[in-house]
Amino acid sequence: MEEKEFSPEANPLEVRPSAIAGNGIFAKRSITEGERIGYFEGVTIDHPTYHSVMFGDIHVEPSGDLRFLNNSCDANAEFRGRSLFARRAIPLDGEVTIDYLATEETISSPFECHCGAPGCRKVLGDLPG
Repeated sequence: MEEKEFSPEANPLEVRPSAIAGNGIFAKRSITEGERIGYFEGVTIDHPTYHSVMFGDIHVEPSGDLRFLNNSCDANAEFRGRSLFARRAIPLDGEVTIDYLATEETISSPFECHCGAPGCRKVLGDLPG
């Protein structure tokens, strides 16, 4: 069984404005590779939404701060179940990112990616026009 949300004192993450898009999730301290750094809180829904994340064959609409996770084509974190783990070390004040294509069958709200990673896909999903 997965552990639920961290206590506020132990939570290594916080929401701040992001250069990628809107708000993002940032490290309040250095995070080590493989460290469990969060848990995706939310309710199960029957369809994808702008903020939902797909876990297996269910969509979860977030209720916690992890709804602010931004995409990176070279993400430094990943979900294992609903727990978030660091794929590599994340420095103090580094933005924590996931690869949306690792969790979604289809991008329900296509968008231009501004992650800045080498090899950035530039667009996720099928933009109209």
